[in-house]
Amino acid sequence: MIVAIVFAVVAVLVVGGCAAAYAFSHQAQSQSTEITQADEDAAKKASDVYLTVYADGADAANCSPATVSVLKGTEGDEVVRSVNVKPGERADLGMLDAGQYRIHVDTVPTNPDGSTYLSPLFDIQFEVAGDGEDMELTCNLDPATSGDDASNQEQADTEDSNQQAADAAAGANTEGGGNAVSASQSQGASGGSGWNASQSQGHQHNWVAQTKTVHHDAVYRTVNHPAKKERRTICNTCHQDVTDSFAAHRSASGHTGTHYEYKVTQDAYTERVLVSAAYDETVTTGYRCSICGATR
Repeated sequence: MIVAIVFAVVAVLVVGGCAAAYAFSHQAQSQSTEITQADEDAAKKASDVYLTVYADGADAANCSPATVSVLKGTEGDEVVRSVNVKPGERADLGMLDAGQYRIHVDTVPTNPDGSTYLSPLFDIQFEVAGDGEDMELTCNLDPATSGDDASNQEQADTEDSNQQAADAAAGANTEGGGNAVSASQSQGASGGSGWNASQSQGHQHNWVAQTKTVHHDAVYRTVNHPAKKERRTICNTCHQDVTDSFAAHRSASGHTGTHYEYKVTQDAYTERVLVSAAYDETVTTGYRCSICGATR
């Protein structure tokens, strides 16, 4: 009899302990999966932000990516995240809460031939409005001038300055002594360099710009707009859409588990955006002396 009583007491304790453990774990699971109205409202204010970097002439398939940092606020160094962005490709900067942000370009792309791009002078500032709408941002990088290009331009400028100095000296010699001419003009008179006879008499060149019209076609770029989606709150138990009414639904039904689903409100589409309109440009091709016909 005593043994039977002991076994009965032990059985009661075991059953009671299991029931308590089950109730506690079930309650903890319900609390962990429960989403409050405040959490839902906060999540709805965040936006997915995307960035496309445009770099003229970039070899998108082979060049190195640009590295950008998303910074919090209009000043300061609080980095939200850093992302690698290939030129011409749409990069996901993640979901950002409402507030002010900046995009700083840390490194610029470099092409296989060594050509690269200038870093923007200023950060790109933008604001997440808190309406849950996706945001599309763009950044345009200008090509950097190579050292050879700069050297060639400097050499051209130097040669032009030397030519102007020689022309000025020739003019001074002509004014100072009736028939005096420069060495280059004397050489021209003997037929050495193609100067005509009028130059041998000595004169100051009257350089007239020779121009031509160059037409530039309009430049467009293609912008891919992703589909716009709206986040909806769905009850795990009855699968009812309880967006904006979760608290009332929970009180009425006792259902506590929810999850998010996305509903497409606008399909994806492609847009052709005008970057620069077509225009005609007058370009100087050289100079011709109106007196002797010499060119430079």
